[in-house]
Amino acid sequence: MKHVPFTKGSTLKTLRGHFFAGLVALAPLFITVWMLLTIFNYLDARIRGYFMELFNLQVPPYGAGVLVTFLGIVFVGMVARNFIGGRILQFFEGILLKVPVANRLYGAVKQIIGAFVGRDKTVFEKVVLVQYPRQGCYSLGFLTYPERIRFRGRDDLPELLCIFVPTTPNPTSGMLLLFPEEQVQILSINIEDGLKMIISGGVVLPESVAPCGEPGSLSVQDGKRYDEKPNA
Repeated sequence: MKHVPFTKGSTLKTLRGHFFAGLVALAPLFITVWMLLTIFNYLDARIRGYFMELFNLQVPPYGAGVLVTFLGIVFVGMVARNFIGGRILQFFEGILLKVPVANRLYGAVKQIIGAFVGRDKTVFEKVVLVQYPRQGCYSLGFLTYPERIRFRGRDDLPELLCIFVPTTPNPTSGMLLLFPEEQVQILSINIEDGLKMIISGGVVLPESVAPCGEPGSLSVQDGKRYDEKPNA
């Protein structure tokens, strides 16, 4: 067995490999904790400041602002589920929907939130695959209306499906594309898994998506697999 000398270059290469492996392992954790703490501290400082001004209190304990915010959201949820409270919220919602600019903004935000965290299943119906932005290039999208649509007075246009193609990693932005039904492939992926795949940029794959080949068997640079034999 041939002995491989332990050189300075190999040591630095090994350390660099360990460093980046540790960075990949720890970065998501630190970024997530940092974002949560930033949001926590922002909400806590604002709410505690309001309490000090309204009730002339000394500095409330750390975390009191977030606790009050949480309890307030829970209270609004209880009111919204109550028949009378729901009617009151609908009344104010109706007033807001009559304001020219606010009605469009409110409606869009409500639909997006309902699609991602609520129980509104009418926004995203199915996960689909469409060829966009060119033929041979596939994009994940969501069917936003359960039926085909057509434009009145435009008999020259086919019946179309409304497909929302989101951007990565922010799926709340994207574009609405209209495709004929034969150009839309419906996938057996639920909405949550489709969103995970889009947000992660394809790193997180649902169970219904199967990787082909072994990890690292595809060379991005030359478009060939590492295990391919060169032509003689």
